[in-house]
Amino acid sequence: MTDLESLKNNLLEDKFPYFSDEDLQNLLTQYTTVQEASYQGCLIKSQDDSISLGGLKTSSNSSFWLKRAKLFRNNLTGNLKRADEV
Repeated sequence: MTDLESLKNNLLEDKFPYFSDEDLQNLLTQYTTVQEASYQGCLIKSQDDSISLGGLKTSSNSSFWLKRAKLFRNNLTGNLKRADEV
């Protein structure tokens, strides 16, 4: 599976198309790993897309994309040394 196919899979492009292949390739070029590109792609897809026209309302799915973005976020954790021991 290529990086482009992995990115499409991570962003659920088959069910929720949003990006062109060129856009996805640009994400892969801009961010060094598929995981980072997936994280940024989910953040882009998380924009508020709710619509309200008269009595008709559609809910936003931004919370879905923000939760999905957490799957690809790097957790930078580590131990800190005590200030009095340095």
